[in-house]
Amino acid sequence: MTRLARKIALMAEVEATYGGGLPASLTWPQALQVLPRTRPRHRIERMNEKRDLYRPFLGSSDEIPGPSVQVIEFEVELAASGTAGTPPPWGKLLRACGFAETVFTANRVEYTPVSEPGESLVIRYWEDGFHWISRGCRGQVSFDVTAYRIPRARFVFKGFDTIGSSSSWNGPTNPYAAWKTPLLPRSANSGNILLGCSYSGGSVSGGTAYPSKGFTLDIGNELTYDAILGGEKVVITDRQPKGEMLLELTAAQEEQWRLDMNASVETTFGWQIGSTAGQRIIFFGRRLQRQEAQGVEDVGFRRVSTQFGLVLDKDDPNDDFMRIVVS
Repeated sequence: MTRLARKIALMAEVEATYGGGLPASLTWPQALQVLPRTRPRHRIERMNEKRDLYRPFLGSSDEIPGPSVQVIEFEVELAASGTAGTPPPWGKLLRACGFAETVFTANRVEYTPVSEPGESLVIRYWEDGFHWISRGCRGQVSFDVTAYRIPRARFVFKGFDTIGSSSSWNGPTNPYAAWKTPLLPRSANSGNILLGCSYSGGSVSGGTAYPSKGFTLDIGNELTYDAILGGEKVVITDRQPKGEMLLELTAAQEEQWRLDMNASVETTFGWQIGSTAGQRIIFFGRRLQRQEAQGVEDVGFRRVSTQFGLVLDKDDPNDDFMRIVVS
């Protein structure tokens, strides 16, 4: 029998209780049907115990099977849901990456970081006739929002209790209806990156506008698998958000930019993709520190590439250091 590498399906659902698997009220066709934009990378990390026996012959000892962890990496396109106040399909994935989802009916959905263990997913990964199911999945996410390219989020999930068996796909009739066509960031629908701006009620305003080629942001979640007896779990044990943006600065702006960096002057950050209801995505950082800046050549022009961190407020340290808004 010929099996094809492109015949892949990903299904995920938020667990009602940690490690509880697919909620009893749902079946797999009712779960989120993930639409990856590149081929997912899937692997099983086994933690076997090697016996390492000594005998009068050279050779290897056997291993006793130990716990195993499923790791799956994939990218999805970032697009709003098409309806203001309706979560996008990738919102469920964010919720298992240390973000809380708050729905403002008929207006917007906001995602903000949390430091508690947070929600988790059960994930079914299917490859042309064979599937694995993993419970208690938590993840790490990074964003690439580059001008004139498809905005994307890259996820890495870890989960336990991997089960592999032959299986048909068994998906719904219209599995990817919730995934809308993304907008390419361009001047007409996105505009400039704003520094020193403010956020309120679903919009970013004020600040200084900088022409840019977009930005990347790695949330920096550290995933730790705990094989403790009776309490197996995957936990986000640290978070170090860092990113990079490519800007066009005047000579005077670059001078002030570097003075601000040397004086540890921090600022806010905001950027919006889309201009109409149901298509908007906003990234807002409450405290951005510019940590490294280098002049670079970009298609013959001089730009400034700046690495930054999204840091906790010194006067008001809490989880609300950033938000992603879909409206």
